[in-house]
Amino acid sequence: GGPVTTIAQTGNMIMRQGVPIGFLESVGPKSLNESGTAAFIGNLNMGERGIYTGTGSAVATVVDTSMGIYAGGAVSLNDSGIVAFSGTILSPTIGQGAGVFLSHNGTLSLLADSSGDFSDFGALDLNEDGDVVVMAVLDSGHVGLFIGADPDLDRIIQTGDNLFGSVVTSLYQGGFPRINDQQQVAFYYSLEDGRSGIALAVPTTAVVPLPATIWLLGSGFLSYLGIGISRLRTH
Repeated sequence: GGPVTTIAQTGNMIMRQGVPIGFLESVGPKSLNESGTAAFIGNLNMGERGIYTGTGSAVATVVDTSMGIYAGGAVSLNDSGIVAFSGTILSPTIGQGAGVFLSHNGTLSLLADSSGDFSDFGALDLNEDGDVVVMAVLDSGHVGLFIGADPDLDRIIQTGDNLFGSVVTSLYQGGFPRINDQQQVAFYYSLEDGRSGIALAVPTTAVVPLPATIWLLGSGFLSYLGIGISRLRTH
């Protein structure tokens, strides 16, 4: 083993723009990048809840309830310092209901909210290009994986879809989904016939009259065809 460094612990003073805002009472889900920076969800003694980053020398605020967002249970940090997370929107000037956000260098962006066909957001992952894959609950009750804000064009797969000769009944599993820098998405699935496993959705370019993206699963099953994709990304 080597040296062990504390990134954050209960009792730490948390700062926002150089001003102390409270003491850390508890920490939740976290993400670690290659530079050793961790992003985590924390609760403060004054009732604040937010997303914070730390390196072992200082803890910085990414977002908290005073900024109109209640951090949810999912956070992902890449090597460029971009933080993706889900949360509940408290301010109508930001959006409505639940949302998925990106934060980079102090700039906060709303990627998707529940004002349309989405009703809630769960697990997510972020790659180095700023692409986000997120698990979302639709107003229809189906649960799906999406790589954009359009529930139709940006859907990878959802419950009720045909997959590997059966029907998807669940996509929930700790540790998934995951997206790499080639926009390949690994996810857990459970099928109607009792089988379950891990699948890989691979984007490829289709030869069609208009530019398109298709998602192919490990077996060659075509799960998604979209035209004019609007990605959950920063650029």
